Parts: sequence; C-alpha cells; structure tokens
Amino acid sequence: MAGARAHRSKVRSLRPNAGDPMENSLLNPSRPNYRPPPRAPATLSGRTARPAGEPARVLVVATLFRLPYRVLRCAAAAGLTIFVLGTRKARGLASSRCCRTYFAAASPIDGAASGELAVEINRLVGRLALDLVIPADADATRSIIAIRGQLSAPCFPLPDLEAFDLLNDKWRFSELCRELGVPTPQTRLFESLDELAQAITGGAVTFPMMAKPLSLSGGRGCVRLTSPKSWRRLRRVDYAPILAQSYVDGADISANLYCEDGEIEGFLTQHYAMGAYRAYHDDEVFRHVSAIARKLKLSGIFGFDIRLTPQNELVFLECNPRVYHKIAMSMLAGINFIALGLPWRPRSGRQLLAAPVTIKFPKAVAAALARGRGIPAEAWPALKHLAADPVPFLRETLGLEQGR
Repeated sequence: MAGARAHRSKVRSLRPNAGDPMENSLLNPSRPNYRPPPRAPATLSGRTARPAGEPARVLVVATLFRLPYRVLRCAAAAGLTIFVLGTRKARGLASSRCCRTYFAAASPIDGAASGELAVEINRLVGRLALDLVIPADADATRSIIAIRGQLSAPCFPLPDLEAFDLLNDKWRFSELCRELGVPTPQTRLFESLDELAQAITGGAVTFPMMAKPLSLSGGRGCVRLTSPKSWRRLRRVDYAPILAQSYVDGADISANLYCEDGEIEGFLTQHYAMGAYRAYHDDEVFRHVSAIARKLKLSGIFGFDIRLTPQNELVFLECNPRVYHKIAMSMLAGINFIALGLPWRPRSGRQLLAAPVTIKFPKAVAAALARGRGIPAEAWPALKHLAADPVPFLRETLGLEQGR
C-alpha cells in the first residue's frame, strides 16, 4: 500500500486549479498578458555547461510505457531531474524512481500539431523551470516536432517533419535506399488488399514475401506469405496501402545513431537474441547510415532495422526516426544516446565502441542456471540496472504494462 500511495503522490493533473498560484501568474499561458519565460538557445552550436551542483530539469513526453521507460533510465543516468507528461498508457512511468513527478496530459499526444499541447508544455516549463523537452516514443516525437516552434524551452535534437515522415514510411525509405545504393529488399506498394490479391493470383508477386503497413513499428501488422496458397493470411491485414516486400532470411540486427546536422556523433550496431545483447562497430553499416544521415541532414536519434543474411550480406528493412526500444541496453554497453543529445554536453568527439560488448539479461541468466552454471559475469550490469528500479520491471514482467 505504501508503494501505491507513493505512486499516486507523483501523479499530477494539468487541469486548471483555482488554488494554484500558477493560475494567477504571468506564466499562465491562458492569461491574455501571458509572457513565456526566456527561451534557452535551441541551436547545437551554443553549448554551455550546467552550473555545478544544479541538475538539469527535463520534461519527457510519452504516450506509452515500455519505450519511454528506457528513455527515463538513460536520462537518469545522465544526471537529469525528470518530469513526465503522458497519456493514460504512460501512467505506469510514475512508478519509476527516475520520475520526479508524472503529469497526466489534458490534450491528445497523437503525432499531430496541437496548440493545446504546446500550452500545457509551456505551463510546465514556467512552473518547473525546465531546461529541455524530450519526446520518448513515435507519436510524442512527431507531436513535438510539429509544435517545437511554439515551445518556450529547447527540445532534444530532432529531424524536421519532412525527414521524419519520409523515414517513418517504409515505402519512401525503400526508395531512398535505392537512390543511395543502400541494399534493400525488392519492394512494391499496393493501394488495397484487392490489388495485392490480384497480383498474387496473376503471378506478379514472388514468394516468400512480407505484407507490411507503411508506418507501424514492432512488427505490428506484418504478415509473412510463403506461397500463393497462403493468401488466406491476408485476412489479418486491416490497413491500406500495403507494402509487399521480398522476405530475406537471416539474423535481425539494428544500427543506432545520434546525428547532428547530418554528421554521426554516436553509433553502434546491435543484435539481441535469447536474452543476450551484443553491441559492436560495423564499418559497412556505418557507411550506409552515414549516407542517409548526410542526405537528409539528420539530427537526433535513429534506429535502422537490418537483416544479416547467411552470406553476411546486409539488407536494410526500415528506419525508426526516434528513440528505440533497446536504448538502455546501448547505455549499458557504453553509449548513452540521450546524454549525447544534451545541448550543454561538452564536445568530446564521435562516440564509437572500441570493442564488442555482450550483456546478458534475465532470460540468458535463467538458461545458464538451468544448465547448472552460475550467473555469467556479463549479466551483472543488467541485473544491477534492473535492481536499481525494480517496480517498473515487475510491472512489465507481470503484464501490467501493454504496448511498446
């Protein structure tokens, strides 16, 4: 019960409160004579150190639990004081020791430009003296990109809206890859399920293939078809247009990077399987993502999903122009991508891994114990990480938090 009370005490509403001195303050955006607090420089060139002994105060904007929680852990490791503005699905973030206070958003955070959301954020900027706004999932990222010109605090580095939408669209991303010579599967776009079905019956589609939505992540909506006889699986498809992409056999790896104005400042390649996370540097992957970053003059954090074939060939499948799910694992491996984007961070050169790093999580630990072995040395960083903030881990393990 004490834990539940502590959880509830950290949750605040942003709905107007007559007893709140903010409501009668010049910092209240609802007043006609509202004056926003001075805006800190949003450029990446004007980096300044934080005053000694004064942690920076940041607002994490979230619509989900699992992915934003990983962002919280990275932000906390960077020494930040963290406040969260979130929707109903993000409410579990209040259970984290990393969250100073959770504010329930009164307006939607759905990827669209919202003046109401800008007002809410500006109210918190004034009330809490915030230094930075960090979006922590796809919808929050697109919303913040769309309104950042209205905000009275700088935002974590992000791409422009055109680049975000291009990279978030699997069809447009595949076209960009072909333009730059980045290897990608054979890809076609169909406007409807009927059009795809006709192409299958007419023999115009090769198998095996994947049917995919244009912008969902985490494998949602993807259907694998092994032959024309498997067309019945298309009944699961409830979206349009439909991307039809040749299936590529191999291992799933990903490339993650932090960029500033098209130049990569931090990079690693990673693979995760059976509870073991391996991070390393790959020159060929780096070359391809550098071409994309420079072409679009990207700023921010990006993740590229790649298939490594049995012949050791790389095939780029899609891009997530936002923070990514294994970002805390990358931090444990040696690169904190959130820390790289702090405007006051001293410039210290490009962050790369000098040698491969392996970290084992509970699933790999359980497998080792089942084989009569002790806890692997590679497991201790992950176990200490989980033990430092156990309640969110337990909530996730028990299935209390849904979504990514």
